[in-house]
Amino acid sequence: MSSISQFLPEPKHTSNQRQPVDAVGESTLVVAHDTSKRNIPGYGERKGWVPKTNDDFGDGGAYPEIQMLQYPLGMGRKRSKKSNALAKQVDGSGNTSYDALVRHNRRPDEVVHSKYKDMIPLRQRADFDDTQDAIPERPDAETVRETTERTKLALEKVMGGRISAGAHKSVGSVAIKEPTYVRYTPNQQGAGFNSGAAQRIVRVSDMPLDPMEPPKIRHQKKARKPASPPAPVMHSPPRKLTADEQKEWSVPPCVSNWKNIHGFT
Repeated sequence: MSSISQFLPEPKHTSNQRQPVDAVGESTLVVAHDTSKRNIPGYGERKGWVPKTNDDFGDGGAYPEIQMLQYPLGMGRKRSKKSNALAKQVDGSGNTSYDALVRHNRRPDEVVHSKYKDMIPLRQRADFDDTQDAIPERPDAETVRETTERTKLALEKVMGGRISAGAHKSVGSVAIKEPTYVRYTPNQQGAGFNSGAAQRIVRVSDMPLDPMEPPKIRHQKKARKPASPPAPVMHSPPRKLTADEQKEWSVPPCVSNWKNIHGFT
């Protein structure tokens, strides 16, 4: 009875658990061959041996008995800084093009004039045709409107920030309120009171604050706390000096035998 396995191709990858005995022997031989190819000396026999490649470290770290700089798997090695050099570019005529230097660190949609002919008016150039339009790609009305609105918002943001920075803090923080009107009816009515008016309308509004007005509240300094008591100085108990100590402290005066005949100072 034939099985379906004889019609299927042999598997390319096999797991370690289901690996046959012959395959295991082959892999063991390969690993032993790689180990012998690296030729890593054993512990105590590494005098004069220097690890140079990542294969010399195997799966481990540095060798402590070798007194030199070691970078197993590249760990600790200073990587070279990314260079900001630009590649040399050549135009169609073979001349060096410096557009890459001028356009470096700029937006891709930014218009940068880097050639001499960009300074010449378009109608005065030798390669300009009078039949074509001086500005072939004109923006449409929608693009003009969006650009105008974006520019207007940017200018208002800049000007608003400068005005708010220059304004006084007390003036800018207080909002101006609209005046209110109150109907007032006095208790004393008659021709001799309130000029004969039965009611009055009073306008209530906030007075503007003067930024140069000095503060009305006088700030008083808080009384200083009493100082901490001084640290006690510990002295040794008094004792009498002996004759030998008095002789040691008797310092003779400094008398020089040199005479200043010429009056040097």
